[in-house]
Amino acid sequence: MTKSIRETADDLGHLKAVIAGMRKRQKTLEAILIDSGESIVEGDLFRVSVANFTRKCTDYKSICAKLKPSAYMLKTYTKISDVTCVKVKARKI
Repeated sequence: MTKSIRETADDLGHLKAVIAGMRKRQKTLEAILIDSGESIVEGDLFRVSVANFTRKCTDYKSICAKLKPSAYMLKTYTKISDVTCVKVKARKI
């Protein structure tokens, strides 16, 4: 028996809700490990490493605001790609 498209939408919404809860739990566990001050934690099944580093990012939005590149330059250095997006929201019942 095949599922209806409505059931598939409900399945996806449920899955995303479960994942959101799991991500929250992940953040909590990561915070505990970070707060421990340990750089390596050996569990019975997994090894977790905590690394601190400095990340460098170029703020291209500010650069464009200051230098005001031409429309031609923006078009020349703009990458275009096709994207498919699936969004899920909980329904009010």
